[in-house]
Amino acid sequence: MKERQFNRYSAILYVVIIGTLAFALYLVLPLVSGDSAGTIAVSAAQVAASPSPTASPTFTPTAAGDQNTTIQTARPEANGVGWVASKEPAPHWADLNLYAGTYQNQAYTSILQFNVGGIMPPGSKLTSAALELTGQNASNLGKTGEWQLELIDSSQTKDWAQASTTDILNTPALATIGEPIPASALGVSVVNRIEFNDEQTKLLEKQLEVGRLTFRIKGPADTADNLFSWVSGAGSPGDPSAPQLYLGGVPGKLTIITNTPTPVNVFTAAAYVRQATSQAEQFGTPTPMGLGVITATPGGERIEVTPVFPPENAATAGAISSYATAVAITTGTYTPTPKNWVVITATHTPVPPWTPTSTATPPFIPVARITAPPTPTRALVPDLLTLPLPSFLNGKVLAKTTRYGDQYAYRPIVLATDGSSQGILTGDLYYDAARTRELYSPDRQKLLYVAPGLTNDERLQVWVEDLRTGQKTQLTHVSRGIAYDPVWSPDGKSVAYVSGQTGNEEIYVYDLASDISYQLTTTALPNIYNQHPSWSPDGRQIVFKSNRDSGLFEIWIMNADGSDQRVFSRSGFIEIDPVWVKP
Repeated sequence: MKERQFNRYSAILYVVIIGTLAFALYLVLPLVSGDSAGTIAVSAAQVAASPSPTASPTFTPTAAGDQNTTIQTARPEANGVGWVASKEPAPHWADLNLYAGTYQNQAYTSILQFNVGGIMPPGSKLTSAALELTGQNASNLGKTGEWQLELIDSSQTKDWAQASTTDILNTPALATIGEPIPASALGVSVVNRIEFNDEQTKLLEKQLEVGRLTFRIKGPADTADNLFSWVSGAGSPGDPSAPQLYLGGVPGKLTIITNTPTPVNVFTAAAYVRQATSQAEQFGTPTPMGLGVITATPGGERIEVTPVFPPENAATAGAISSYATAVAITTGTYTPTPKNWVVITATHTPVPPWTPTSTATPPFIPVARITAPPTPTRALVPDLLTLPLPSFLNGKVLAKTTRYGDQYAYRPIVLATDGSSQGILTGDLYYDAARTRELYSPDRQKLLYVAPGLTNDERLQVWVEDLRTGQKTQLTHVSRGIAYDPVWSPDGKSVAYVSGQTGNEEIYVYDLASDISYQLTTTALPNIYNQHPSWSPDGRQIVFKSNRDSGLFEIWIMNADGSDQRVFSRSGFIEIDPVWVKP
């Protein structure tokens, strides 16, 4: 009897304890979890944080009840970001800044393109989206005005690498995204966050059918200077301050195509070519891959090409002839490869949505560095300064080009001293390293940079900092326009730079001993730009970009005193930002 009573009391006590715990959990859980809106402790226009974005986006996707809902992040490629000025004929692609606003009676507008076919292919369902931009330069920012993000129809922007300023400015916007960003919300290292509402997210979802997303940033159309810039991410592939696009939703299905195995030698490759030719004759030429298709290509292989020496006998000559025939079948006319050149095949990446599977390929440039160097970031500029450059680049001119089509747009081209093309580099690392060294004196003890001058107008001037003492000295004192693009002469006695002092962008040389600047280029016509100078290794010549002749930016060359100015490389395509590589 007592045992039954004890069991009954125990059961009652157990129920009471369980009920109390459940009630407490009911009260506490909402305070801990919060709703999705309550987790956003930031403004839609501004996040006062460091430039580095958090490990996950600060917004919560509006879940569609699908367990496959994920958050994907994307950042634009270097040739997918740039800006235009209303009085200039062509865009500035792959620039380090995203300018928007007004400066010296010109309207500045920025462009961003994201390739998202590999993460959100056609058929994906978006539930939310947001874009984060990190402020970089507020030197000419006013106290009022608003900046807006526009979504552009990407089906109209396929050939933007060849587009003019007018094309970019006049392309209609599908929608203005998020809330306008006021001037008070802009600042250096401040993260501006722009969130899409439901209607805008649906528009974005439709753009996934194109495979890329295109945005335009516009600032206030003031008569006074009111210009701001964000980090573009073009200078460093791993830059955490680069634009970040967050896409929440359910990704569509990706089709993975297994490619033909990498041939072990050129004879196998020739067999593949003959097989493909036979198939083409029977079934027709292959069509370009559709959107949402990625290739499962083995990554990172290296094909070492041995140098060709004179044949020692007839048998050797016959073998070389067979090898040359195989090469001619696969890649064109056989050319003996110089000693120690190496061809690196690309690692597997999602196929760009507008890139056909078979296009004309520019000449490959050998890569002497077998072990891939670490990816540079803005915090690792000293690595770019000390990175060994391949000896075959010494004395060559590197520039960004569009001559090889969209697939290789604004890849660094290698130009010989006569201006002829030697091919393109497969990445920007060596170009970035060569460009970084232009800012450092030959002894690496002084650094050139651009910052507001000491006058009240905060006009941008060229400065030099002594890295040993920390002393900073203003070199230029332009009273009109700004001074920028500074580079050291090889002997460390002079600095070439660009200034709009005369109304046009002209190249000057500042002599450190005399504290005097000399103007090298003079242009009478309006809207002509002579920019981005770079000295030859011996200091006798300077290459630069200019649109003075054909309207397109081309690489020009002149003597160090400004004489004998002429076109260095004429291809009929845009070529910009030359760097003359020095040992």
